[in-house]
Amino acid sequence: KHYSPQTPLEFSRKLFVPETGRRIGLLALQPGAEPEEGFSATRYLSAEGSLREAAGNLFQALHELEALGLDGILARPFPEEGLGRAINDRLERAGHSKTVGP
Repeated sequence: KHYSPQTPLEFSRKLFVPETGRRIGLLALQPGAEPEEGFSATRYLSAEGSLREAAGNLFQALHELEALGLDGILARPFPEEGLGRAINDRLERAGHSKTVGP
């Protein structure tokens, strides 16, 4: 069965700074690729941008973010190649019809 967090998860390329008073987590591939300003927590799936490492860390990072009691999680798309496609597919299914941004 597919894991889908109870915390609203948005899978989106759109950039935004979370609204004041909202606790939003960021899930991204690697450090430096995304602005972290305004996010309550950030989880990177690979220090060097490895899609293999990212795939192995995906569900643990989602569980960690969900355990923080956030208002929502913003997940950034991964490169549409190899394992990146599989990660994007999992995130799309986990985040369908949930919006955390403006």
